[in-house]
Amino acid sequence: RDSSTSRGLGDVYKRQTTPALNSINSLVLEKRPDLGLRLVERDFPSVATGSTPLTSAFAPTLSGLYELSGRRDQAFQTYHDAIRWQLLHEGPTLDPIKGIPTLSNNLSYTFSTTNENVDEGEVLVLKSIALSDARQSEFIDTLGWIYFRQGKLASAEAEISRSLRTTRSPDSSRRELYQHLAAIKQARGDSEAAAWIYAYISTLQ
Repeated sequence: RDSSTSRGLGDVYKRQTTPALNSINSLVLEKRPDLGLRLVERDFPSVATGSTPLTSAFAPTLSGLYELSGRRDQAFQTYHDAIRWQLLHEGPTLDPIKGIPTLSNNLSYTFSTTNENVDEGEVLVLKSIALSDARQSEFIDTLGWIYFRQGKLASAEAEISRSLRTTRSPDSSRRELYQHLAAIKQARGDSEAAAWIYAYISTLQ
């Protein structure tokens, strides 16, 4: 979910890697995981093994590529590697952009999108919320989607609604939140409300 560069990289190193990261990240959006993974393995082989300061920077992109290609275990392992790198080399930073709360939240969200390990995902995202005051609306959305996967529909709706109330993102960036809310409404048997939400989503630019 977040693809910011890792703390500790020099400015020159950032300038060298950010264009490549952006290029590879675009392949996630284009749903071309095989090409993206080939580029990572060719240009940044240490990233795939979790043995570089770039591990945290590439984690969302690399995990997304693995998930799209059906390699879910590797998608999960990418975040585990990034969290381990943070603990071993940078300490348990609470930096809201690059730190463990964001990485743990992203891993939890990956559990929710794949509908695997959702109980572990609940523990992870609750810890993320407890540790970080920043970007909480995103974390709360993750918690809501975890609850949805667990079948806790009332709790899921409450958390997604709370995320919508607290987010500072513009309407155009709230599409995913509204999609989650509509899916929950549908699952709870409120097809009319879901239809209205989907209609509203279609107006977002």
